[in-house]
Amino acid sequence: MVTSPHLHSQTEWLEARLDEIDDSIAHFETSVKYVTSNTRSKADAAMEDMRQRRDSFKQWVDQKEDQGEQTWLANKTKFEKEWDFFEESVETFLEATQDKAKASADIFKARAASQKLAWDKTVGRLKKSADKFNDRRKADVDKATATLKAETDKAGDTLKGINAAGHESWPALRKALSKSRNAFDDALADTKAAFKRAEKD
Repeated sequence: MVTSPHLHSQTEWLEARLDEIDDSIAHFETSVKYVTSNTRSKADAAMEDMRQRRDSFKQWVDQKEDQGEQTWLANKTKFEKEWDFFEESVETFLEATQDKAKASADIFKARAASQKLAWDKTVGRLKKSADKFNDRRKADVDKATATLKAETDKAGDTLKGINAAGHESWPALRKALSKSRNAFDDALADTKAAFKRAEKD
């Protein structure tokens, strides 16, 4: 039986969000100069909170625990809550900027790029895992991986379109990022199921 070591829901979920947090912090560190002196303390506090959330996600990723599905689902609520705290800090930082509309558009662009990069890395790992199957099952996992790639490209194009259009509020942009993130999670779950079926043979 062939196993696919790179296909763990928890690892993919956490690493993708950690990448998005990392890129958000890096972006804000270069744009903090546009924060007014009156709101600098607010922005600094938001940045510090984002770094704390990043440390939490990094710690979880570094644990590299291959947990069962039930344990993962139980922990996922905790991870999602931590993610919500991160999003609140992003909102706080944006409110401290001189031009929230521009700052929102800029961070949306950075985070959309981060999402696409994380998705492409996942697809790349899956393609390598697919090569380990025999010809009879490789066609099935190749098809599942191709479907995942198509979904990531579709989501990426949607985000590009939103970014090009502009004039969206941060809540709308955040919703778009969340929608694309969830769409990828769903597509990855389908791909994971295909790999599991192939592994049983």
